[in-house]
Amino acid sequence: MTDTLANIKDKSGNNVYFGDKFLAHMVRPSHEAGTLVTVVEDLSEENISCDRNFNVEDEKGNRIWNAYMVITGGTKKE
Repeated sequence: MTDTLANIKDKSGNNVYFGDKFLAHMVRPSHEAGTLVTVVEDLSEENISCDRNFNVEDEKGNRIWNAYMVITGGTKKE
């Protein structure tokens, strides 16, 4: 975890930092374990227009389509 704050809070209302990890699920409930993703800084024009400075990506660097839902619907993994 870094000390740089993303402008979003998790499901429990906790601050989210770049480097925090969450489990992403396609659907819930699910029999699949989910994909571990990391919160990364994303200052793309699309994100800035939505007042967001974050995205999430898997271990291969693939971005997940809805970072907002992954973070606000989940809790941090240690």
